[in-house]
Order: sequence, then C-alpha cells, then structure tokens
Amino acid sequence: MNISRRVNYRNFGFIPGNGWLRDCYGMLFGYRNLYKRLQARDMMRALNVQANETVLDIGCGRGYITIEIAKQAKAAFGVDVDTVIDEIVIPKRLKDKLKYVTINPGTPLPFEDSSIDKIFASEVIAAVADIDQFLGELRRVLRPGGRLVFVNGAGHPVIKEAYEKPNSRFLSLKKKHPDRFPATYEDYCVTLNKSFGNQIDWFYSKEDLDEMFTRNGFETGNVSYSPGLIAGEYLAWQQFERYIAGGKTLSQQNFLLKHFIFSGIQRFDNRKYKGGIIYEAINKK
Repeated sequence: MNISRRVNYRNFGFIPGNGWLRDCYGMLFGYRNLYKRLQARDMMRALNVQANETVLDIGCGRGYITIEIAKQAKAAFGVDVDTVIDEIVIPKRLKDKLKYVTINPGTPLPFEDSSIDKIFASEVIAAVADIDQFLGELRRVLRPGGRLVFVNGAGHPVIKEAYEKPNSRFLSLKKKHPDRFPATYEDYCVTLNKSFGNQIDWFYSKEDLDEMFTRNGFETGNVSYSPGLIAGEYLAWQQFERYIAGGKTLSQQNFLLKHFIFSGIQRFDNRKYKGGIIYEAINKK
C-alpha cells in the first residue's frame, strides 16, 4: 500500500507501514487528530510549499504533516526530540526527498546555515525552555527572506468570555462540579498547559508573538486563525467539559463523525476561531 504524490485532505497525514488494518483506515480517513485536521487546509495554505523548496517541520511528532509537505517540496525534513520518528516508514515514492531526524533538546540543528527555505512549527514553541536560543537556531538555518510558519493554541476566547459573562452552560457545570471548577480562566489555562507538558502557564497572544519574533530578528508576515468559528468553539467547550467532569482534556472520540460534520460546516463558515493562531514570520537577515 502506497500513497499519492498529491495532498489529499480526505486522508491527510496517511503514512503506510503500520499494519494492514491501520493502513486501510489511514488510506480511507487519514491521521486521527481532529483539531489539526480541521486546520489542515489553512496550515498548508499558509506554508504554500513550492516544488523547488527545502522545508523543515520542527517538532514533527509522528510526521503526518511532514509527509504532506514532502509531496509538494523539493526536500522535506521532520525533526523531533521523540525517537518515535525513527520508526516512521517512509513511502517508496517519497524516499528520495523525505527524511526524519531525531535531535536532543537544546542542541544545534543538523543543517547548514541558510539551507532551509521554509520552516513549519506546530504546537512547539510553548514547550521550548529557551525560546531565544530556539528561534536563533531556526533563524540560522533559514535562508534570508525565508518564512517560518508557526501554528499554536492562543487560548480559548469562548471560555474566557464565559468566565466574564457566565451563561447557563457555564453555571450548570460550576454547580455540578464545584470541586473541580477552576476559579478563573487563568487557572484553567495553567491546567491545560500542564497537561500538555508546556513550559509556560499561559497562551501566547499575537502581541506576545510580535515581540518575541521581532526580538529575534524576524519580521511579522501574515497572521490568520484556524479552525472555523463553529468548530473551534465546539471543541473548546468539549475540552472544558471533559476537564471539569473527569480531569482529562483531549479526546478523539467519534473522530470520523465530527470530522465529517465540521469539515462540511467549514466550507460555509468563513469566520475563524481566535483560539488557534497561524503566524508567519520572515527572516530579515
């Protein structure tokens, strides 16, 4: 079982070689990460990979976005500190231009200066201990004028609004689970970041990112948000309710049904959820 050379959003992130049953599922439905799948088109549109470009996916996890980048790029590298990427089976059609590399935290990237055209980083920056060192290293390997596309959670505006102006749904949860209910929205953000293993207790705002990237030699490019408003608000409430009810925050339950419904809704909902930011930064050197 192999893959095509084109990005297919129906089975986005499919990597063969995980057993025939998983491969069949992947071939039909792709990688099971609802939030990222709903962001997929916006992420790839922002990255805008060209056939002559070398692209780095930093903090690539299981490589499901890297493989889609590789279909469009001249060369693609997926880099992560987790050795799980050593187990990824690269499809035959992409062996000549896709490579996964394991690195140790805080060590230099194994790439020459100015050798990368674009860098993609999804849900990475909040987990980095020394942000200036990290961005400095990305800037070193990125060519002058090259772009960094950074995707990260920016908090949950709909939950923050509920704390400021409680609605019936919010009050019902508070009454039902008083012992588990975070006293403030900021307390809830601390809980989420701890559960994700992040180095910070809050979520970066656009203003935070502006200052951070400017300080490290980048110029702000386009800034957008994803996924769609209806999907984003639904998933934010689902995550909040799961935490209040049982202390858990992530779930892929009913993935196929939710993906089908929200993918359809997003075709008609042009509004964007401000809880997911796609930030483009340009290397000025």
